[in-house]
Amino acid sequence: ISPPKWADRFLKLYCKAEFLEEIQGDAYEIFEQEVKMNKVGKAKMHFIWNVFRFFRWSNIKATDRSNLTQFTMVKNNFKIAYRNLTKNRFYTGINLTGISLGIACFILTFLYVQEELSFDKFHSKVDNLYRVWVHEVYEDEEYSEGVVPVVLGQTIKQDFPEITETIQIRGGLAFYMSKEQEKLDMPFDLVGKGFLKSFDFKLLVGDKNTALDKLESIVLTEKQAMRHFGTLDVLGQTIKLDINDKPYNFSITGVIENTPANSSIQYKSLISDLNNERLLHLQNRTAWYNSSSQFFVELHPNVSASQLEAKFPEMVKRGLGDEYEEGMFMVKL
Repeated sequence: ISPPKWADRFLKLYCKAEFLEEIQGDAYEIFEQEVKMNKVGKAKMHFIWNVFRFFRWSNIKATDRSNLTQFTMVKNNFKIAYRNLTKNRFYTGINLTGISLGIACFILTFLYVQEELSFDKFHSKVDNLYRVWVHEVYEDEEYSEGVVPVVLGQTIKQDFPEITETIQIRGGLAFYMSKEQEKLDMPFDLVGKGFLKSFDFKLLVGDKNTALDKLESIVLTEKQAMRHFGTLDVLGQTIKLDINDKPYNFSITGVIENTPANSSIQYKSLISDLNNERLLHLQNRTAWYNSSSQFFVELHPNVSASQLEAKFPEMVKRGLGDEYEEGMFMVKL
């Protein structure tokens, strides 16, 4: 066991040759005595302390004259600069204010750009995830939007084995009667079970593989769990929601983190899209020109988006039937 090497090197670096042997010898002697007493950690700390304890002006090696002259010049330059700054305080204040504002603007711009570039990058499967969007031509006007018909998402889900997971996200509003008999709103999203598998949003309570498997399952956000129950320990509890003026009972199967600030997907509490039939009107579920949901797909690693897009026109043609016109309704990733 030996003393810290860096401390020993520092001692040799600053100590005069005529004092080095004595100081180093004493430090080593104390170190070895404490090691024999099985106080290794204490011995090392005392050795470091002794090295710094003798870091005194009388023990420091003489400085080379050229270095001393250079140091003196730098010192004088700082003195002159300080005197000029204090002599012209008004202009000094303006310059310092300008520099401070410039640095602050640079830092804020850097942080803003960094946040923008980090959007949705925290998903481990980001390279295989794509959002479905449609391009429509209506009365000579062209529209591109990321809100698509529910039936489009369901058709893609059934027709293309190249897709690993499909994720519908359709917002809705429910009402919940609190213990104080106060009617509170509870926004929710109808989502596919792939939501928790494809995206890396943290499930604080529950199992992400089964949380959305059942019709009556609901996953609350952290904020909503605390608002309605005052705790995150809500697994297995039943919550009664009023949706479209009809009562529904849901079993709480999980609590998900609040939406991250750098996520483009701003979700609410999650309900399985198995509820599409009982919570959505027939028109919302079946009409190709009724855009009301977001839709994401996770592709197999060996499938490209362009390969899949090439198959979409035939799907749209079958879906629209007699209403189909080439170029009027295009599906993109």
